[in-house]
Amino acid sequence: MIEKSSSVNNEIVTRTEYIHSKDQLKSEIRQQEPKDADKLYADRERDVLRDLIISSSCWKGKELDVNVDTD
Repeated sequence: MIEKSSSVNNEIVTRTEYIHSKDQLKSEIRQQEPKDADKLYADRERDVLRDLIISSSCWKGKELDVNVDTD
């Protein structure tokens, strides 16, 4: 089976990673806020891909020994 993926700045984010991150988010929200889990998940689901891209970029920065100040 061929897995679909997207590339951002030569970094690959696979569909499997995306689905796993969404499932992990859903599980965390259900544990933390069981009453409002569906609403909170719907509000945060759209951020999953962005967070994967940011995470991937941060790892690449560490590989290149790039230090970034939050200021």
